[in-house]
Amino acid sequence: MSVETVRILHFSDLLLDDPGHDIAVDVRLVGKLREERLNILEKISELAKKEKIDCIVSNGNFIYDECIRSDTIDRTKEILAECKCPVYFAAGKKDPLHNLSYYKISDFPPNCHIFSSEKLEVIDLFPDVHLYGMSISEGESRITLNKEEIKKEELNLLILQDGMRIDDDSDFDCVLVPSNEKKDSRKKVSHSLPLLPLRPGGISGITLSECGKDSLSSKRIKVSDIEIKEVEVVLKETYNMDDLEKEISSVIGKKSKRTILKLKIRGAISPDLSPDWQEVKKELTQQFYSVSLEVDVVPHYDLRDILKSDDLCGKYIREVTKKDDLEVIASSKGEMRDALYMGLNLLMGRPIR
Repeated sequence: MSVETVRILHFSDLLLDDPGHDIAVDVRLVGKLREERLNILEKISELAKKEKIDCIVSNGNFIYDECIRSDTIDRTKEILAECKCPVYFAAGKKDPLHNLSYYKISDFPPNCHIFSSEKLEVIDLFPDVHLYGMSISEGESRITLNKEEIKKEELNLLILQDGMRIDDDSDFDCVLVPSNEKKDSRKKVSHSLPLLPLRPGGISGITLSECGKDSLSSKRIKVSDIEIKEVEVVLKETYNMDDLEKEISSVIGKKSKRTILKLKIRGAISPDLSPDWQEVKKELTQQFYSVSLEVDVVPHYDLRDILKSDDLCGKYIREVTKKDDLEVIASSKGEMRDALYMGLNLLMGRPIR
């Protein structure tokens, strides 16, 4: 099947772990900047899912090679693995490709590809859509192009990064260039926005390009305007859907279409209540930019129901309390109640209220 257009998120100059020359003396700011840039990468992953992207492209300077930390690498790999599309990296001036570089020594997730040569490499995004790229080892590089290898009747896309030059790109339908390149009036050139926030809280952006054989449209998305909100809801005594919705809403707070919601729900609910969690997520997605949902709930059994039974737990309670009055036991306070619940939890392996 022929593909007429491809949707690409592309950016340059994220420079993970770059301390920033003017704030390097302030360790607190360096830490904030590191965390902010990782959050930007997480937002890109969510953007790719939301916008139904075909691939993500980094036009160089993804990391600051001299300062990259192992924990940053680990977090980066986790985020990239969550992207629902291929991710392509072309090494630039500040993250050059050499034997000890991040690109060489790290095991990237299967959905990631590094252009690992200083010769032009071609990747087939689709059978009739081809992405061309290469990496820089030091200084600047110039692309030597064998025009006979380009299938002119198909869709051809070229990645250029800082320090890379090509004499003639007329055989390509779209050229993705870094942010520091001079603006070009040609319709087939799309500039990657710089993701580098110079200070914590700075503006950062990314470009969404839709590339076709005879068309190119680009939209700039201000990533810094999107918030990531992590929320945990602990359910206590939830007996119906109204209670469930109220508990979730009270913890989530303000809703916004510019917020990525990462929601965890845990605790206990009535054994008679069987929520459709996908439906809960669907409703929340209408109120937020995107929603991820993690659920860990177990049935909640009322203490009075346990006391009425003749099983091991009921006998245990009567033995411990030396009482037969169910209401007195169920309404007991303080240490006695805590001891009862602890014993019940150990015996039953389930939460008791």
